[in-house]
Amino acid sequence: MNNIFIIDKDLQTKDLVTSIVEKNHLKFNSIKQFYSIDDINVDSNANIVILDGTMEELYWIKKTYPSSFFIIFSNTIDFFSSREYFRMGIENYVIKDLEVDLLEVSILKTYKKLNEIKNIFDDTSISLMRNESIRILQENIISKILKNEDITRTLTLLDITVEDLGIFDSKGVVILIQLDNSIDNLKNSVLIIKNIVARINSSLEFMPYLKSRLIYNDYDNIIIIAQPLNNEVNDHFYNIITNNLLSLSSYIYREFKGKIYSAVGSEFTSIYESHKSYFSAKSCLSMKSNSNNGRYINTKESHGTYYDRIHLISNKKDFILKSFLNGDENVLVDIEKFVRDIYKDFNEDIDKSRKLIRDTSIAVLSELQIIYKGLGNVYDFKTPNHSLKVSCKTLEELIYHVNIGAKEVIFNINYYKLNSKNRLVKNVCHYIVENVCDNIDLSTISTHFSISKNYFCNLFRSEVGETFLTYVRKVKMAHAKILFQSGSYKIYEVGKLLGYEDINYFSKLFKKFVGITPSEYKNTL
Repeated sequence: MNNIFIIDKDLQTKDLVTSIVEKNHLKFNSIKQFYSIDDINVDSNANIVILDGTMEELYWIKKTYPSSFFIIFSNTIDFFSSREYFRMGIENYVIKDLEVDLLEVSILKTYKKLNEIKNIFDDTSISLMRNESIRILQENIISKILKNEDITRTLTLLDITVEDLGIFDSKGVVILIQLDNSIDNLKNSVLIIKNIVARINSSLEFMPYLKSRLIYNDYDNIIIIAQPLNNEVNDHFYNIITNNLLSLSSYIYREFKGKIYSAVGSEFTSIYESHKSYFSAKSCLSMKSNSNNGRYINTKESHGTYYDRIHLISNKKDFILKSFLNGDENVLVDIEKFVRDIYKDFNEDIDKSRKLIRDTSIAVLSELQIIYKGLGNVYDFKTPNHSLKVSCKTLEELIYHVNIGAKEVIFNINYYKLNSKNRLVKNVCHYIVENVCDNIDLSTISTHFSISKNYFCNLFRSEVGETFLTYVRKVKMAHAKILFQSGSYKIYEVGKLLGYEDINYFSKLFKKFVGITPSEYKNTL
């Protein structure tokens, strides 16, 4: 049965709501009024909530009853609170003294929607709606942090911490992404924004050095809070961000002929100082240049616009990607032809050619990170671009450096069997590199893929050329190298992360697969 909760100090509100329900013969089990949220029994169920209270009380109600419908019935509705209601998905807000008649309309409309949902959606759908409501609530609280508003009372009221919001009180930056206003209509803008959000969500999963929180309920910008796992905001951290933003620009231009602008705000040392990074990034976007220690992601180069260059990249990138996906060294022939074409297009200017090749490399590697989910756990995708930072004097020298990186990528794709012709083996290999820190054994694989242990053991060995256990250890030791390279972990910490409590055993395995001990490897970094 349906229930209505009223949170209002005005006792006449319940009489008004009851008269509306009875007049229209609406089926409600109960109508309960509470003086404040402190009086509510959280075990009770509320289908419709009518509220006259503070924004903090609304946050608490949204968290406690995320799948309920809300009607704001208050005399204190201003522009800013209306905007907040809109962001939280609340469509009905009525001014008490001026729009009492609208309360009846809002209740009838909400009642109709409530019954439609009960008739159409199953428990899973309602659960998804509840999760979406919680996401919106979290994003609104984070938005308050970015606007330098005090959230202490809100967090206390909701009994949560900043970690519950998917962010951490550590170093990081705020990234803003803005859609170009030349998009011809709102429908296309919404479609592109949805694609940007989906694309960012996918790419963020493949950044082994980065933890991020995506916020996309801001009116003007898509916001990302990016924080390095090793708590070091350095050149590598910025390179990861820049590479993915360039790849995103390429994708949006290729798929929608749309343009995006992006900026990375100044570094913050605490999440409670992130507003400075937010406003720094906004300043960069408005000025289209670096400002207030922020970085504007430049979309123009001396040779035409960035999007002209991206178009050149897109014409060949997909063809090159296909060769990579086949794990085929014939890609080197394709790459050499591409490099020569670019060199000719830039009137044999080696430096401009190198920059475009570097951007193409960034775009291709970003695509490969998404396709080969988890490969970043065992292979450092920034490595191939190191050689392209070196100035090249001749075309042959440029081709040589490009080939080194390409060969390395192909080797790793083949080495970890992520392109195996047997679909089951390929899926298992993907699963292992994605979940490298878990304790993975034959029972895990047998249960997860619904396959007998004996059959799988024989199949895996025949397809991969080594035992399942050897492959798992190989992947874990490769990930250990990545963790050591971050500079954030001691030897015993890496061992524990990978499931090895005995540091001596871990060191022995590491030497077997890498050739030197963990201590010796750390000394080479």
